[in-house]
Amino acid sequence: MTYLLVKHRYDACATLVTIVGEVDLATVAQFRERLDTAPDCDAVLEMSDVALLSAVGLRVLLDLQDRLAAVGAWLVLAAPAHPVRRVLDVTGLDLRLPMESTVEDALVLLGTVVREQRTIAADGRLQDADRCRSSVVGDAVAATHAVKSGLMQEQAVILRVGAAAVKQASAELTAHATALRLQAQAVRASAESCRRRGGDRSRPSTPAT
Repeated sequence: MTYLLVKHRYDACATLVTIVGEVDLATVAQFRERLDTAPDCDAVLEMSDVALLSAVGLRVLLDLQDRLAAVGAWLVLAAPAHPVRRVLDVTGLDLRLPMESTVEDALVLLGTVVREQRTIAADGRLQDADRCRSSVVGDAVAATHAVKSGLMQEQAVILRVGAAAVKQASAELTAHATALRLQAQAVRASAESCRRRGGDRSRPSTPAT
């Protein structure tokens, strides 16, 4: 039986939602109902104990993000479990849904954004708040992908070097095997020559008449 638990608690600056279990067709209605009751303010979803997040669950998260964004609030995923992070990476939604490794880091991110938005609002430039928010998330996502890209390039170089070394070793083994075959042929030829000379000496000579 699929199991899902969604618990709300409230911090001074955000709604904290803890999600435990699996989000699939059997539990998505409960998942949506619980998230729909969250107030229109910044929210942190703690997802370290989520064993499955299906496509229908992703749709619920995006709908929640859209609802909060309409009132200038943020949605941040905290400590997403491996199945969650994997599906976000595969679908490209890691570029849209902000993520932090802990709830504390998510709250720090929200606090930083709130301070920046208040400063911008005080200057009478409210429209810049969205650009600032997108820039913060975009920079973080870009840095993450740059690290991933660097690691992939480094692995590719290691694989190419390893392949070259294997190819060289194979060529050396082939050359060595060829040399051994030539030596064996020479030994057989020498043995055959010795055998023939031995046969000639053992054959009796015919007296002259």
